[in-house]
Amino acid sequence: MNARTILIEGAVDSELSALIERFKPEGVHEMGGGWRVLTCDMAGGRVALLNTGVGVANAAAATALACAALNPAAVISQGTAGAHDISLHTGDVVVGTRILRLGAYRSPAREHGVAPLEWQMLDQSGDTGPVREYASDVRLAKAARTALTERGYGQAGNPRALDGTIGSGDVWNCEFDMIAHLNARYGTACEEMETYSAASVCDRMVVPFLSLRVISNNERIGESYAPEVAAQLQRAVGDIAEALVKGET
Repeated sequence: MNARTILIEGAVDSELSALIERFKPEGVHEMGGGWRVLTCDMAGGRVALLNTGVGVANAAAATALACAALNPAAVISQGTAGAHDISLHTGDVVVGTRILRLGAYRSPAREHGVAPLEWQMLDQSGDTGPVREYASDVRLAKAARTALTERGYGQAGNPRALDGTIGSGDVWNCEFDMIAHLNARYGTACEEMETYSAASVCDRMVVPFLSLRVISNNERIGESYAPEVAAQLQRAVGDIAEALVKGET
């Protein structure tokens, strides 16, 4: 793997603050449109940090600009997510071995009433057939599992790290029945807003991609939003990036 640049993405400041503190980037690359990449050179390559902004459009545009400008060896999309799986708790981490698009639907024809549980997902082509899915690069997912284990995930009394399906779109579901429906019908472990679009761009530009999401809330079991867990994940993400730059994975 070309270890020149490892690009790490977060959608808000709190999803990058611990990484900025760790790597203390000195370089700034202005990409236009208000997006900038902070870079830290090290032996073997560099780590680049990108605040994409929240949502599908921001993540797609920022990722495309960064991939074109930096030619990264890998892109790591990471941050917080809300749980769909009732067994997940705040602080648990999902490795995105399956990435599914949420938020684009076609409703059945009806004169009266609304039945969102009957809506069909739309593919990027606008069809209601099989929806294109993505997945984290196998090698990068393996490196992530190693780093998370070394950080104590899965040990008694600590948060868990597990493979799972990340649902991604411009949605923030808080209705218990909708969350349960998505989990049962599509197998989603959690939802957030940037992963699918970033993965789509990386697929088109042939850049290895990794998605990691830490659970910040689980509405169904009464665990409210806790954005501070983002820093916990960033410690492991920093370990992954350093290992990739050094060619240790």
